[in-house]
Amino acid sequence: MHTNKRLCLRVLVSLSICGLATSVCNTAINIGYNVNRVSDLSTSKAKSNWEWGTHAQALLELYDPQISVFSENAFPGGKIPNARTAATDYARPKIRTSGNTLTQAGGG
Repeated sequence: MHTNKRLCLRVLVSLSICGLATSVCNTAINIGYNVNRVSDLSTSKAKSNWEWGTHAQALLELYDPQISVFSENAFPGGKIPNARTAATDYARPKIRTSGNTLTQAGGG
């Protein structure tokens, strides 16, 4: 995998795991790079199913952390939220429900 692509995914995954998405998006902290540009680059470069899933999770943490699985209220009222988000808009066209897998063959 290309170094820049790997770095972008690593940054987005790190944001997701560390729970920093809310801080990055909602405050004027200078973290040394533009997280939206990193997200855009990852959107354009992800080519395999694990990259799609990782990027979808990072989008959820970045733009909609209140409904991510790391949120204290991820499942309001014990139910799965039915929300349209950047993550679901990104992932939806990559998911298939026919066949034996959830993504196209050769997806990584």
